[in-house]
Amino acid sequence: MTTATWIILGVSFVAVVLLVLLLKWILSLRRVVSTNEAHVVRKGSTTMEYGGSKGGSYYQWPEWVPAIGVSVTKLSLENFVLPVDDYEAYDKEKLPFVVDIRAFFHIKDCMMAATRASSMDLLRKQLADVVKDAVRTILAQDDLEKIMVERSKYGDEFTKEVNQHLASWGVETIKTIELMDIRDSRGEEVISNIMAKKKSAIEKDSRVTVAKNQQEAKEAEIARDAKVVEAEADRRKTEIDAEAAKRAAELEAALVRATKNAEGIEAEGKAKAGAEEAMQLASVTAQTSLAKEIGENDGYQQYLIEIRKVEATEKVGLEQARNINGSNIKIIANAGNVAEGLNSALDVLTPKGGSNIAGALEAFAATDAGKALLEKLGVKLG
Repeated sequence: MTTATWIILGVSFVAVVLLVLLLKWILSLRRVVSTNEAHVVRKGSTTMEYGGSKGGSYYQWPEWVPAIGVSVTKLSLENFVLPVDDYEAYDKEKLPFVVDIRAFFHIKDCMMAATRASSMDLLRKQLADVVKDAVRTILAQDDLEKIMVERSKYGDEFTKEVNQHLASWGVETIKTIELMDIRDSRGEEVISNIMAKKKSAIEKDSRVTVAKNQQEAKEAEIARDAKVVEAEADRRKTEIDAEAAKRAAELEAALVRATKNAEGIEAEGKAKAGAEEAMQLASVTAQTSLAKEIGENDGYQQYLIEIRKVEATEKVGLEQARNINGSNIKIIANAGNVAEGLNSALDVLTPKGGSNIAGALEAFAATDAGKALLEKLGVKLG
């Protein structure tokens, strides 16, 4: 092959290589945008948005390429968290402190957001500045102690203040901005002192609460004991009432039995009284009948009189026998029978017998022998 041919082949090869490389480069400029991001493409005076629900693809020609060069702003369509940490703020008394903030955003209008920032990083930085400005403005209106106590309310105020600025940024908050932490600035002890004061107050309140709870517990225990005592008293009263009712029932039953027994005894007494009355009546009737019969029978009356005389004589005889036996008198009957001798002896005990004895003694004393005998016996007559 001639030199010209080799040159032609060489040029052709280089041209093919360059063409392949050109095609490859052109293909590398093609951008397919996913649904979770948006690309805002500017070419001249024209602006196009790709991605999101629309999807789409484009060629990202370098801006230096005449006529077809483009500039692209890539934005995330996902919700994103913007942390603002260690931000130094001041309260209305110019007391310094540090806060940590968390803000939550979402790009609502990609075309408008692209006019504010050329990249997502730049947009984040700008949004952070907006949040800081809102935090500084809000916190400077209150004192630090109030901020610490009511920190939850400031999230709503931060969110409201930030949203007023975001309308022209094509971005919106998706939840309340959070005030995560408040602490002392380096070398400061303002918050530490407030915390110490709060701690002591809490400890005091805690002691008061504990004492109150203990008192309430003690009162509850006393009330519980009182209820137990009351319940025991009620139980005992119930037992006593039951026992009393039982006793009352037993007494009532005993009374019923006693009443029935009394009625039986009364009936029995009445029956006995009736029987005795009947017997007495019968006896009286008999005696009345007997008296009537005796009154009308003279012979029977004389018989009864003789019987009574015999009984009287018997009693007199017995008494005389007892008297004679006590006086050691011996009776010698020389004539007649024993009864006659006894009657004669009994005459000694009568006035008549006494007179006879006195006469006999006077006659006996009239003799010398009788007088001497009587004097020996210590008997003096006359």
